Amino acid sequence: MLRSKQNGIGVFASELRIRAVAHLQPIQGGAQHVAVNALQSIFVRFRGYPRQLWLVCLFAYACAQTELALWSLALPLLRAEFGFSNAELGLITGLTFALGGILVVGLSTLADRYGRRLMLLVGTIAAAIFSGLHMVAAGVIGLVVVRTLTVAFSGLVFPSTGALVAEEAPPRIRGLMVGMLQIAVPIGWLVAAVIGALVLGTWGWRALFAAAALGVPAALLVLAVVRESAPSRASSSRGNWRIVGLFREGMWRRTMPLFAAQSCFALAFGGGFVLMPLFLHDELGFRSVESGVFVATGNAIGVLGYAAAAWIGEFHWTRRNTIVLSTLAAGIAFAVFAVLDRTEGVALLTYAVLTFFLLGTSAVKFPYIAELYPSELRATGIAFASSLAIHSGLAFGPAIVGLLVEEFGWAHALLIGGALPLFVASGLFLLLQPLPSGLQMAEIEARLRQRP
Repeated sequence: MLRSKQNGIGVFASELRIRAVAHLQPIQGGAQHVAVNALQSIFVRFRGYPRQLWLVCLFAYACAQTELALWSLALPLLRAEFGFSNAELGLITGLTFALGGILVVGLSTLADRYGRRLMLLVGTIAAAIFSGLHMVAAGVIGLVVVRTLTVAFSGLVFPSTGALVAEEAPPRIRGLMVGMLQIAVPIGWLVAAVIGALVLGTWGWRALFAAAALGVPAALLVLAVVRESAPSRASSSRGNWRIVGLFREGMWRRTMPLFAAQSCFALAFGGGFVLMPLFLHDELGFRSVESGVFVATGNAIGVLGYAAAAWIGEFHWTRRNTIVLSTLAAGIAFAVFAVLDRTEGVALLTYAVLTFFLLGTSAVKFPYIAELYPSELRATGIAFASSLAIHSGLAFGPAIVGLLVEEFGWAHALLIGGALPLFVASGLFLLLQPLPSGLQMAEIEARLRQRP
């Protein structure tokens, strides 16, 4: 493992030197020429069914993210209604993510067995139903049940859309198409924040979950537009879709470092983002509506991070190295956000920088993870090494930060539960193999078999 990490660091440092020398050469007009060619490459290939598929998957994924984000905005009012402490809210949120994450992996093996399209449709419909049931959930147990099932079926949308787009996208822009699906995350949070600003002050937290109705047009679009991919049809007949395949010889070297890195990444996301409305309430005195506007503004800026990271990972650096640097930058931004003075303007500026790097990293990770697994394990691999890892981090992140806030205050809680896990994740990603962009999926699988 140490030799693997040393090799990874060596390759990473070598690429840094090559890129630095290349960019220092005074070639007039070179950067502009490359950018124009890249844009032409995108526009020529982004058309027909791949474009239709991408737009439908983006909408379905954004609806799922909206349903997940509504809970975060409801937290201050939930605390007031049920008398929860920060630690108790963190534990409840963490429990639902942990249970939901386990269910996601089981459901995603069905996507490799019975098809991505079918499970995308199931996830979209079921997530809308269980999200809507928040409006009538009675007591803590009822909330935990409907929240867990919302997390599980919303989470199923992630591997289903990722696998579908990765298998249908043109190779030269596959990274951009799969990566830019991740703008569904800030779009979902933005939509939820706007709904929260309109609803919370007048009708309370339960009315938020009427937004689950967005799942209806999403499901209809999936039925009308999406078809099963050829690799999925072929792989489902081979019978190699079981989760144990992720740990066979050579495969575990991808699965375990990726799972650990994604878990650390999600610790920061869960502790810092999910509990952000509580931080804004406690430290800046924001009301629920003001918290919604703050989060919406920061996440809108974060969309630029997706575009920048996806572009760099597709046309300039390998995706692996882009992930490493972006995660490292997010850790630094998180540390700055945690220790700076608590004024509204400074908080918004540092939060926007944090979202730029933290959310942008996901635009590169999504296609990279899809490329690391063969077609018969693609949805299962995305679900285990990404979705389950993310849900595990989201399970522990709010609980850890909630407990740290009670003991040490918000600054130390965000440093330990936000910045530190990102620094660890950046190092863990170095253990994974860098892959050139623009290759056919079959070529990538052949490369990985030669050097697992």
